[in-house]
Amino acid sequence: MRLKLTGPRLGIIRISKFDMVFAVFLTGYLLLVIVIAALELRRGGETRTASAKARWPVNIALIMIASGLATLIPISSFSAAYWARETDIGLFNAFGLTGVLAFIISVGFLSFWYFLVHLASHKIPLLWRFHKVHHSDYDLDVTTTFRVHPLIYLMTILMNVLVVIVLGLQPEAIIAHAMIVLLIDMWHHTSLQSPAFIESILCPYIITPKLHHLHHSDHFRETETNFGHDFALWDRIFGTYLAKPERSPQDFRYGLKQHPKKRADSLDLQLLAPFGRDPNS
Repeated sequence: MRLKLTGPRLGIIRISKFDMVFAVFLTGYLLLVIVIAALELRRGGETRTASAKARWPVNIALIMIASGLATLIPISSFSAAYWARETDIGLFNAFGLTGVLAFIISVGFLSFWYFLVHLASHKIPLLWRFHKVHHSDYDLDVTTTFRVHPLIYLMTILMNVLVVIVLGLQPEAIIAHAMIVLLIDMWHHTSLQSPAFIESILCPYIITPKLHHLHHSDHFRETETNFGHDFALWDRIFGTYLAKPERSPQDFRYGLKQHPKKRADSLDLQLLAPFGRDPNS
């Protein structure tokens, strides 16, 4: 399985057709976010509307500030993988691993890599300083998906490019996984409830909204679970899988206890949050 690109060269690869396809998918994702957000407001009633009015200005501002960096994540990883394949750099290319098998292994590794990065974002204080911006949202909906500190994207780009080149991951796998993960991430954060029977069937194998909402709990022992972006396999292997909340439904809260709503609703304070003296503040 090899991706054939046509069109003028830009840097080291031909990307005009890729750009076109990526733009179409990106537009589709944007329209999907708008539709989901509208459904969330309609089904949530006045309570959801009030929450959106308080939270969305920060969430939407972060989307606008970092949207360019966010799109560079799959583009840079794809470019690195394509260059590595063309120059025979990386473990996969050194051993001549190609085709469907290389695609499947690449997707599997990307799934594991995203799990490790997410886990590290909670365990390493420096990374947590930036990741806590995402967790400071005290309610969840589709806009929470993109509530991310801009510098997180820069860190992700650098880490992903390094790993992609060292391993020589398949370019096609990177694009496929990026598109799937973006869809799953929006599904994870939405306030729209999935049918109970779907949750029960998928929970043992895939990180569903129910599992990811537990990860956004303000209760530390619940937050430190369900780090997977797609498969539940990695959490099961590392003992971080949690199927049910430890507290009763009436006690469940989103966000961070040490992060008051007033702070969470301030764009300035969110952008400056990683640079405070206390990494948990």
